[in-house]
Amino acid sequence: MRDGTIHLIRHSLTTGNERRWIYGSADLPLSENGFRLLEELRAQGVYPSAAGCDFVSSGMLRANETLRAIYGDVPFSVEPELREMELGDYECRLHEELSGDPVYDAWLADTTGETAVPNGESVAGFSQRCERAFDALLSRAARDTIIVCHGGVIASILYRRGKGLPGAFYDWLPAPARGFSLTIRGGAIETVQNI
Repeated sequence: MRDGTIHLIRHSLTTGNERRWIYGSADLPLSENGFRLLEELRAQGVYPSAAGCDFVSSGMLRANETLRAIYGDVPFSVEPELREMELGDYECRLHEELSGDPVYDAWLADTTGETAVPNGESVAGFSQRCERAFDALLSRAARDTIIVCHGGVIASILYRRGKGLPGAFYDWLPAPARGFSLTIRGGAIETVQNI
């Protein structure tokens, strides 16, 4: 896509969000609160229109459920490279229970992003995967696209690809069930608006 709009929407709430778990590849469904939040936001009209759009999901259950809760039973393609970070041994655990473990603390302190989670991936590897997937989607998108994926994926794409856009990585982490609309001009992100 040289010119158009890409809408990036983060999945809604899961029990993992509500319990403040560290999780990424655990394939959790939406919670009751997650479905309720989507219903409220949809009623407020915050989501982009489906007219003329293609749909993409990371393929994870919470992303698929979010897409269907907002847009109904629309056809969508799956881009598994847009799944959340593989957090290996830390999946579905609390920061408080891991804090003090030397391997966990070293992973948190790593400023290079090269340290991988035990049995998981590194931040650098995750970011490169997200960027490759986004580039592939841009190159084959024939029209505006709505992508439902994950907070870390969205933050990674905007932090790495939004050159010239203000903000650190965590500034681009949308709240559950929210996201960003990207105006693409000449194959690059020109503007970003909140969803």
